Amino acid sequence: MTWPGSPSPSTVEPATGSEPTAADAHACVARLRELYPSHPVIGYIPQWYWGNQSTRFVDVLWASDYVTGTGPPAALYAKVTPRQWAPYGGRAPALLQFTNAATVPGVAGQVDCSAFRGTAAQLRDQLLPNESRPATEDLMQPGFLLSGAGAVTPLAIPNGAKRLRFFSNRPAQVKVDLIGVSEPTSTLTLGYEHGAQGVATGGALAAVVHRVDDGDNEVSYVVTGLPAPRRPHPPGMSYGRTSYTRLNGSRRPRRARRRRGHHPRQPGREGGPARSSVWPRAGCV
Repeated sequence: MTWPGSPSPSTVEPATGSEPTAADAHACVARLRELYPSHPVIGYIPQWYWGNQSTRFVDVLWASDYVTGTGPPAALYAKVTPRQWAPYGGRAPALLQFTNAATVPGVAGQVDCSAFRGTAAQLRDQLLPNESRPATEDLMQPGFLLSGAGAVTPLAIPNGAKRLRFFSNRPAQVKVDLIGVSEPTSTLTLGYEHGAQGVATGGALAAVVHRVDDGDNEVSYVVTGLPAPRRPHPPGMSYGRTSYTRLNGSRRPRRARRRRGHHPRQPGREGGPARSSVWPRAGCV
C-alpha cells in the first residue's frame, strides 16, 4: 500500500507460489501510475531474476546484487564493485541493495542495506511525489482496526470520500457495515496474498467494522478519495481592501477582487475592521 508523501515501489522477484512475468510487472506499474500519478514508480528488479529485459517502464531502478560476509554497512559497501552498478535493461540503477546481512546498532538480527550515490536532497527528488500534481488516491486518512476476537471499530468517513480499503500481512477477515446507505454488508478476506481489499462508501458518512477472525493480528485501513484541499489565494490578494503589489521596485495600489455578495467589515460593525490576509505558497520538502 502506498501512503501519502511516500514512494511507489514495485517488487519484481520470485516468492513462494509466485514468479512474476514481464506482463505482471507492466500491469502492476500501470496500475500504480493510474492510482498515484504524482508518485515516481520505483522498480526493485534484480538482474539475477530479470535478466536483460527492459527496465525503462519504471522511473527509478533499484538493483539487488549482494556482497559476501556480514558486518557494518560501510564495511560491506567497501566490497561493492562498479559491475554491481552497471546498467541493464536500458537503465542504470539509482539504488543498489548490496547485502541482507548487515549489522546495525540497536537493530536485532541482520538487515538489508541499500546504497544511493548522491545527496539526501537528490534522493528525495528521485523518490518522493511531485506535489504539484496531487492524485485523488493520494488524499488518504489511514489507521488501524481494533484487535481481538469480535472487536468492533467505528469509523467516521469524511464527506466525499470514495472508498475504504483494508490490508493485513496475515490472514484476517472483517465485516464492513456502512451506516445510512443501502449498500449491503461486505465481508472481506485479507492477507498478504490478497493485497488491499476495499468497499465503495456509497456516500456513507460512517461505518462499523467487525473482526470476524480471532483478531490477533493488525489490520490497517485507509479512507481514500478525500476531496482535495482548497488552493490558497495567491500572495498579495485580499478581500475588501486595497492590496499592494511590488512592481519594478515600487509599490502601487490595486483594488483586490471581492467575492460576489461579500461586503468588507467596517469599524463599528460586528467583527471589527477588515483585515488583509497573505496566503503562503504551497511547497514541498
